Formats: sequence, structure tokens, C-alpha cells
Amino acid sequence: MTERRSPNKMQELILYIASSVEDLTFAKLCCLLYISDFTMYKNFGRSITGFNYYKKVELIYPYGLKAILARMIDSQVLTFKPQSPTGETDA
Repeated sequence: MTERRSPNKMQELILYIASSVEDLTFAKLCCLLYISDFTMYKNFGRSITGFNYYKKVELIYPYGLKAILARMIDSQVLTFKPQSPTGETDA
């Protein structure tokens, strides 16, 4: 059985993680999304979101994540503080 991607479930999971984790970075978000989906799949045979993940450099993230985040930011469902390469937030 093939799972279908659910952008709504991905958005809900992102919002849940964002509300639960302080100092959330893109890398941390990707890691938590992967762990959430993989754990659900391991325990119940299906993931939460139905998204496929791929590894790029040292980061595993779902296809289409950047587009979902952009839509969420554009519609002001999600806000963020830009970070410098050293991890400090811009004022």
C-alpha cells in the first residue's frame, strides 16, 4: 500500500514541534520530523505525513519541506528569527 503525502499533516507536525522546542533550527526541525515519521512507521507501519525523506550532506529532510515552510511563513502561520552562522539571533 502506497502512502499519500499529506501537506496538512506535515504542517500540523511542524507547528507542534515549533511550539514544543525552544531555539528550533532548520536542522533540528528536520531531525525531529524524520524521527517522528520513522518512529510512527516502525511502530505502526505508516508514517505520520507520508513524505519521503532524502539525505543531503549531513541532513535528512522530506521532499517539499522548504516549499511548505515558505507557504507557512508567507501566510504568517509560522514565524522565525533569522540566525547568523554562529547561531546568534539577529536583533
